[in-house]
Parts: sequence; structure tokens; C-alpha cells
Amino acid sequence: MTKILLKDYIYHGRIKEHFQLKGTLLSEISKTDSHTIKPMKGCPHQISKLDWDYSEEFDRPWVQEFGNHFLRAIAEFIDDDSTIDNETVDIHQIWYQQYVESDIHDWHIHGGQFTGVYYLEHPSDSAKTEVVSPYDKRVIAIDAKEGDIIIFPAHIKHRGSKNSCKRKTIISFNFSIGE
Repeated sequence: MTKILLKDYIYHGRIKEHFQLKGTLLSEISKTDSHTIKPMKGCPHQISKLDWDYSEEFDRPWVQEFGNHFLRAIAEFIDDDSTIDNETVDIHQIWYQQYVESDIHDWHIHGGQFTGVYYLEHPSDSAKTEVVSPYDKRVIAIDAKEGDIIIFPAHIKHRGSKNSCKRKTIISFNFSIGE
């Protein structure tokens, strides 16, 4: 079988109001019901705090606070992509993850058409998000800073490598366009 190269990209933007949002979002997140993922045989994921179990509930206070900023970032993504008309955006899930030192979210993919990460709390020594090129299997580390947001096709294999800082907090999301 022959491979045909289709170029794709990762959208890398910024939440403009990050510094106004950060304290409020972290405060709301600290009040949430959450759980922990611990490593198991064959599955090295270890995430100290996340609310994935509630990812389809959009009335959570931190989601309400973040909502308009998040939708604006998706609108910029659509506007920047000349192949996507301004169609209906269907958000499937949104959740946070907090990592402490040595936590890891190993290689995985998401559902839907697109997935993304907002770097809410991201010290300079935080673990980087890494993606695998589906064509040549090259691992690419994303040079994101606190306040940045990345969006990429959900089928792209990625991970949060082993964290080396005290705490890192991200907001992840899955969405589709025009479904």
C-alpha cells in the first residue's frame, strides 16, 4: 500500500484574557469534585486531579467562566483555516487535568474531529505536550507557554510527558465542526 502525504497542522494561539482568568478558574477548579488516575500494569497514566467524569456537563462554574473565551479561540481557529466554513461547532467534552511532579498522561488519541489544550497553569519547567506525526512517526514537542491554546485533529497521537514541576493545570476539550 502506498502512503499519500496530506499536510495538516496544529493551531497554536493564545487566550488574550489569560491573566484575568487564571485566578478565577484555578479557584473554581479547587472546589470541584474530581478523581485521580493512578498507573496500572500496561498503562502508565498518572494524573493527580481531573474532572473527566463530568466532561459533558457544561454548567460547571469554571466551564461557564471559561466558555466565551474558549468559543472565541475556536472561532479564531475556524477563521484561520480557509478550508472550514463558519459552520456549527459541537463541543463534545471539556475537562481539566492537574499534574504534580512525576505525573504523566501517556500516548493517546481523542474522539470527535478536533481536540485541544489550554495551558492554564504552566510553569517554564512543565512537561511539554508531544505529538506524533502520522506520516513519519516523528515526535514533536509543542513549545507552549502559560495562556496558550493548541487545537489539532483528534486522531493525532499525543501525550503529556512526565511532569517535572510542582503543579501544571490544563483544560482539554473535544469538538467537531459541521456535524
